[in-house]
Amino acid sequence: MINFNIIKKLLGNKIKLFILDVDGCLTNGQVHYLSDDQNIIFSTYDGEAIMEMIKKIEVIVISGRKCDGTLKRCLELGIKEENIFLATKNKKDTLLKFLENNKHISKENIIAIGDQQIDLLLLDQINFFVCPRNTPDFNVLKNADYITFTNGGVSAIFETYKLIESFI
Repeated sequence: MINFNIIKKLLGNKIKLFILDVDGCLTNGQVHYLSDDQNIIFSTYDGEAIMEMIKKIEVIVISGRKCDGTLKRCLELGIKEENIFLATKNKKDTLLKFLENNKHISKENIIAIGDQQIDLLLLDQINFFVCPRNTPDFNVLKNADYITFTNGGVSAIFETYKLIESFI
């Protein structure tokens, strides 16, 4: 059972920024190699949610891996190219640099979704942390403010959007 009072307390501030991880959140975490090309699968439901979000708030993608398919999908959804950070070694530094140019956004206005240890580096810079149900790392699960009912790559972003929609 979801305790909406806790979520309302955590998200009482207006959300202005949504940070997306790719592998394991926007996708199911699997990478298929076909010859020299990578094949990754994205949820159309998540895409719909992202297109709705970018009408109202900033959406940035911070991923530790570079993939042409990810870039193509993000641009296709309308995420600004300057908001797509691939092959990032330190997600916290990337976020801090982004915030330098977006001073109207503060910690209280930021939500992030992630599924790995590297995503936990963001915790002291954000207000609300979400992870998909199929997150394999117990430490990530125990640090999440919300764990989705759906898996990464299978509507976890859509579910999160529906959860936070009234706080945007």
